[in-house]
Amino acid sequence: MISRSSLYVIAAVVGAAASQTAAGAEASFSAELVDGKRVEGEAVTDWHSADASPRLGDTAVFDESNPMRWLRNDSLAPSGPEAFVELVGGDRLAGVVSGYRYGDELPFVSLPPHLLVESGFKLHDSRQGSRPIRVLSRLVRRIVLRGSGVGGYRPATLILRDGVHRNYDRLRWINEGVEVLDDKGTTSVPLSEIAELHLPRVDPWDAHFEQLAVLAPNGKARLMQLETVDGLRVTCSGHRFTASGNAGSPQSWVHLVQPIWSLDPFSLAHSRIRLRRFYAPHEVPLSNIRPSRSRQVSLFRGGWVWQSNRNVRGGPLSVAGNPFTWGFGVLAYNELEFPLTKSVKSFRVRVGLDDGVGAGGCARAKIFVNRAQGEPLYTSPLLIGSDRVFDTGELPLKGPDGRQTHLLLVADPAEDDHPPDADPWNIRDQLNWLEPMLQIDPQILLEEIRRRQARPIMAWKGWTLDSDGGPPLITSSWVQTDRDYYRFVLQVLPQGKSLSLRRKLHVPEGKHWLALNVRRMAPESTASKLTVEIDGDEVQFDVPDRQTWGEPNPLVVPLEKYAGRQIEVRVTHLPGASPAPLEWNLLAMVDRDPHEILRPAMVDTVRLEEAWSYRVRLSWTCKEVDPAVNQFLVSRGAKNGFELGEESARWNVGLTSTAQVDENPIDGKTAWYAVQTVDVFSRVSKPRYLKVDVPANKPPPNDLSVCPLPVSEGIVVAWAGEIEGDVAEWELHRGSGESGPLKKIATFNDRNVKQYFDRYLEKGKYRYTFKLRDKAGLVSQHNREYPIATSSVVRRINFGGPTLDAPAGVTWQGYQEANRYSTCFVSPNPVKSAGCLEPLYRSERWSHGNFQCHYKVRPGKYLLVVHLAEMNPLFSDPGQRTFDISVNDVVLHKNVDVVAKVGAQTALQLRGIVDVDKDQLVVQFSKGAAGPSVKALEIYRMPE
Repeated sequence: MISRSSLYVIAAVVGAAASQTAAGAEASFSAELVDGKRVEGEAVTDWHSADASPRLGDTAVFDESNPMRWLRNDSLAPSGPEAFVELVGGDRLAGVVSGYRYGDELPFVSLPPHLLVESGFKLHDSRQGSRPIRVLSRLVRRIVLRGSGVGGYRPATLILRDGVHRNYDRLRWINEGVEVLDDKGTTSVPLSEIAELHLPRVDPWDAHFEQLAVLAPNGKARLMQLETVDGLRVTCSGHRFTASGNAGSPQSWVHLVQPIWSLDPFSLAHSRIRLRRFYAPHEVPLSNIRPSRSRQVSLFRGGWVWQSNRNVRGGPLSVAGNPFTWGFGVLAYNELEFPLTKSVKSFRVRVGLDDGVGAGGCARAKIFVNRAQGEPLYTSPLLIGSDRVFDTGELPLKGPDGRQTHLLLVADPAEDDHPPDADPWNIRDQLNWLEPMLQIDPQILLEEIRRRQARPIMAWKGWTLDSDGGPPLITSSWVQTDRDYYRFVLQVLPQGKSLSLRRKLHVPEGKHWLALNVRRMAPESTASKLTVEIDGDEVQFDVPDRQTWGEPNPLVVPLEKYAGRQIEVRVTHLPGASPAPLEWNLLAMVDRDPHEILRPAMVDTVRLEEAWSYRVRLSWTCKEVDPAVNQFLVSRGAKNGFELGEESARWNVGLTSTAQVDENPIDGKTAWYAVQTVDVFSRVSKPRYLKVDVPANKPPPNDLSVCPLPVSEGIVVAWAGEIEGDVAEWELHRGSGESGPLKKIATFNDRNVKQYFDRYLEKGKYRYTFKLRDKAGLVSQHNREYPIATSSVVRRINFGGPTLDAPAGVTWQGYQEANRYSTCFVSPNPVKSAGCLEPLYRSERWSHGNFQCHYKVRPGKYLLVVHLAEMNPLFSDPGQRTFDISVNDVVLHKNVDVVAKVGAQTALQLRGIVDVDKDQLVVQFSKGAAGPSVKALEIYRMPE
C-alpha cells in the first residue's frame, strides 16, 4: 500500500497541470450503466484514495449489481498528440521515443527490452521530474515521431522523414535507433531520421490474454481504460491503480496507473481525465482488437478511412443525439474483419448513422462470420437518417473450434433497395458501430490467463516451470524501489506445496556463479526457503525479505567445480505453512562476483578543510549517491590503505552531511582518513583515503576583544571573539591603576557566557584582560589590556533608534535632537565583536554631511566612548568612508576609517578624554571621504 505522505507528494506534482482544466467552467459528467441507463451529474465524489467508493450524484461507479460502463467529463475535449507510441490493444502514450535499452543494464535485475519515451506525463515522484517512461518494445504496434499523413497502421513499414517508405523483413533495436533488413540489405537508421515506425503484426488475442494475466490474474478484477485530454489512453485495473488527494478537493485528486506495457507508474490528474471505460475480464471491447483486414469501396470521399473510437470524420461517435465512447466509424461500403479466439461466446453491438448526416444517408449494417458471403449473422433494418439506434442483441459465436475464425462487420450502402428519396450517392452513408463487445467463456479465459502468467517474469526466461498445485498466482504489489520512487512489481505465490524451475546450463572455464535475486514480499508470513540442486548437489537458502529500497545481496552458488561441463539445475521454492509471494528479479549464471558488483559506489573526492592540533575537519563529494546508500563511514588510521578493524577512530555520518570533524586527533602525527559509503544492507564501498599531517599542540591564540562598561555598582565586562575548540577554560584578570599587578577574578568554561559583572569596586582606574587554557594545560598570553575607570555615567545615547535596555541594567537613551541633516538605518546582518551589545550595533545614524549633539554638563574631565561599525555594503572597502570626531571644536579623532581598522560589519570603540571648561559639551561628526555613521555614544565624568 502506498504511503499517504508519498501520495500527497504526487498530488503536488500534478497540481499545476490540473489547474489548467477549462478555466471558469463547472465540470459536468455523464455516464452509462451496464444495463444501458444513462445518468448525469455536476461532479464525481470520493475518488481520492484507492479504497474509496466514487460516485456520480447518487450512482456508484462500481455498484456490484449495475456498475458503470463508462464515465465521461463532458467539459473536456480530446486532443490528438503529434508524437506518440501506440500499443497492441489500442493504448497510446503521447511522447517522443528517445532511446532503447536491452534490459540487462542492471547487474542483478532482469528487465524486458524497452523504449525510453520522453512524455509530458509525470512519474509518480516529483524528484525524478522528466525522467522517461520505460515502454516494453514487444508490445508496441506503431511509433509516430512526426506525422507522415499515412494515418493507419501498416505492418512492418518504416517511414522516413524525407518521405521514403520502406517495407522491411526484420527489425532490430539499437540504443538510439533501429537496424532494418529489407531487399536492399541491412541499414541502421537513427531515431532522428524516422517519421513513423510500424512494427510487425502480433497476435492481438495473445497480447490481450497476456495483459489480463497481469491486470486480472484471477479472471475477476474489473478493467478500466482512461483517456486524458493529452491524448493518453491507458488500460489498468485495481491491481495496478491507486489514488490520492484531499477528499473535498477534486482538483487535488491524482490517479496513479501502471499498465502492463510500462515499467513505470505515472500520475494522472483526475481533472484531466476525460473518459473512463469499465468492463469485466470476460468482456472484450472490439476496439481493443485491431481489424486484421479492412476493405473500403466508395464512389466519393475516397480519403475517408475507418476510425477507431471516432466517427469516420474523426469526431465523436454520436447517434440520435446520444454519445457513445467506443466503436468504429466507417463510410459504406466498408468491411472490417476481426480474428476470433476459441473462448469467444457471443457478440453484441448497436448501429446507426452518425449524427453528422442529419436526415440523410442510407445504409444497412450486416454481420458475417468467416467471409462476407451467404446468410449474415445479423442484418439491420435500412438506416436512413441519424435518429435511431439499433441493437443486435447477443449473437452467439462458436469460435475457431466451431469453424468460426473471423468476424466481419459490413456497412452496406444498400444500393439495390434504398428508397427513391434517399441520397443518390454514398457521401452521407456514415455508419457507426457502437460499443461492440465480445463475450468470452470465463473458464476458458482463466485457462488462457494461466498459460501466460509466467511470461512477464523475465527472470524465468529460458527456465521450465513445474508446479505441483497448478500454475502459480502472479499479482502486482505497490512497493518502494528507491528512496523517492514507487512502482508496481510482480509477485509469485505457489498454489501448491512447491514451485520448481529447471534448466540445463553449460558452465564455461573460469569462475562463474549461479545468482538468485529473489525477495519475500510478506515478512510477517512463514519464512520461505529456496533449494538449489545441481547434478545431485543441494544447497538451501532462506529467502531475504524485501527492503524498503535498494538491491540486497543475491543468493549465490559457486559453479567453479562444474567448469567446462553441462549441468542440470533445479531451483525449488518451498513457501512454508503461511506462504508469502516472492519477487523474482534474477535467476541466471554470471561471471562476476555478485557481492563485489553490488558494493555501493565510492565517494568521488575527499579534501582537508582545516587541520589543528585539536581538530581536523574534512569533507567529501559524491556526484551521484546510490539510492540504497543510507550513510557514510569515516575512519582514522595510522597508515595508508588501513582496513576496517585497524582504525583508531570511526564515525557514522548521515546522508544530510558530507563533512566530519575529528575533535581528538593525535597532535604532531600523520593520520590517514578513509571515507566510504554504506547501504541499507550494510555493504561498504571501497575507501577513499586522505593523508593529514596534524600540527603539534601550541598554546591557544587569544583573539578575545573586551568591552568594559562602568555602571552604578561596578563594571560590566563583555567580550567577543572566537575561542578554539580545545580551550577548556578562560580566565578574566583585573589590574588596578595604570600598572598594578593582574589578578584572576573569574574562570569560565561556558561558551554561551559573554559578560561578567565586577561589583562593588572602589572608585578608580582598572584594567581587564583574558588568558585561555587548553585541554592539555597550555596557557595563552594575555590579550591586550582594556582600561576603564569607575565613573559617573552622564549619558549613554543610542544614535540609531529609541531607548534600548541592554544587559546588566544598562539603558541607552534614544537620540532626542531634531536633525534634518541625518537619518537612521537598521541592518539585518550580525555584527562581529559586538558581544552583548549587538542590538545596539544593528542600528545607526548617518549623514551625507555633518551632524552634532549637545549635552549640558559641569566643567571637568570626561571620557567619551564612541561605538562604530560599518554595516553598509557600499562602504565595505578601506578609504570609502572617513570622518572626524570633534568635542567643543577640538578634534578628538581624525580621519576615522572603521573598515581600515577592524573590517566591515565589525564593532569598534574609540575612547578619548576631554577637558570641558564650560557648561556644554558639543560632539560633532564631520564628513571626510563620506558622511559619518555612528552607532552610540557614552559620556563618563572622570574622578578628580
